[in-house]
Amino acid sequence: MPKNELNTSQINNLIERSIIASKDGYFLESAIISFQVVEQRLRLVIAVRATLLNVRKNIVDGCAYKEQSFPRLINYYGLLNPNNDLTQKLQKLNTKRNSLIHKIFYAFESKKQLEKELVNFIEEATKLNNFLITELQDLI
Repeated sequence: MPKNELNTSQINNLIERSIIASKDGYFLESAIISFQVVEQRLRLVIAVRATLLNVRKNIVDGCAYKEQSFPRLINYYGLLNPNNDLTQKLQKLNTKRNSLIHKIFYAFESKKQLEKELVNFIEEATKLNNFLITELQDLI
């Protein structure tokens, strides 16, 4: 598999690992995996949408697979599907991720508060992942 293509077989393994981590109380690990799964599914949706719109392969590869900025991925998705319900939700999840990561060592009053926020983040990411799965199935 070329370096710029997704290893889609790993996505389900990562989802399973995220579920196990969450059940075992490793909420930060689960949150990180959950976000990465959303990002990988978004890449797949972008690639499929762009391909269906006859975007050149090198452009698809650059936008869907090589891009490292999640906000840019959201923008690419918005360009390919301008009237969607997902862009704003993805932006909100990214903002929440940034907020959690940047304040993790000093902004939480207790471990319980941090766990509650992480669990909420995981739930939001899971909903978005399911939305992306449905969109991908509708496109294929």
